Amino acid sequence: MMHDSAATPDVELKDHGSLFELRPITRDGELWVEDNVAADAMKWAGATVVEHRYASDILDGMLASGLTVRFKNLILTGEVA
Repeated sequence: MMHDSAATPDVELKDHGSLFELRPITRDGELWVEDNVAADAMKWAGATVVEHRYASDILDGMLASGLTVRFKNLILTGEVA
């Protein structure tokens, strides 16, 4: 589900071509990344960096967990069933 850009995202996801940057903004975002992304994943300037092949599954997981994600100037909100 998409919301307006005024919503505060839990995580910002940035596409850098072959790499994606996950930058937690809220404590919920930090905890999700800690619990769901490999501990040995590359870190850069406070963000976790993953290969593009993992980005879609990570985004799906964040949304399925009810997190709000900023991606390409959109705010995507997951709903927990």
